[in-house]
Amino acid sequence: MATAKDVKDVLETRREFVVNLDDGEVSYFIAQPNAADIRKADWQYSKVYNKAIVDGFLTQAQMIDLLKDKGILSEDYAERVEVTRIGLASELFKLENIKEDSSEIEREVIALEIARLRDDLFSLNQQVNGPMGNTCENLAEDARTEYLTSRVVQVKDSSPLWEDFNAYQNEENSVLAVKARFEVRVWIQGSYSNLL
Repeated sequence: MATAKDVKDVLETRREFVVNLDDGEVSYFIAQPNAADIRKADWQYSKVYNKAIVDGFLTQAQMIDLLKDKGILSEDYAERVEVTRIGLASELFKLENIKEDSSEIEREVIALEIARLRDDLFSLNQQVNGPMGNTCENLAEDARTEYLTSRVVQVKDSSPLWEDFNAYQNEENSVLAVKARFEVRVWIQGSYSNLL
């Protein structure tokens, strides 16, 4: 039989996240999935992966080959990404170490260059990340994450937010569903949503 300490230990291991809803901020929690939930999430992954293959989606390896064949993924691309990253790091270093007596104009010039370089890096990353997001593996991983989201997100009293996977899929509040899925994804990756 579970003791009060056991219940308290379980509640303290949950990760909290907040969603801004129409009626204010609401706290939700991510709890550890049980073995059955993990098996069903893996089943969801396999089911979606196989359907994606049948429907003609490319695997990651096939997509990389295609991007190379089209000249999108090349040594030139890798070099542009690296130059942009170095430039961004350099400008961030300048901004962090700018003298206190520097003018606002100097700070603004550096900040604008940082913004430009971030946009450039985002654009370069999207050339590859966009297509790679539509591979069999990514579609299947999204399905696994959605299934786990439906099972591990709880309200304060530790009851599940959604009764089942179908209830999660039919959630009318898109802000809540998207935020919960994002929080579960970063939780799976061992990160926190405020990492940026």
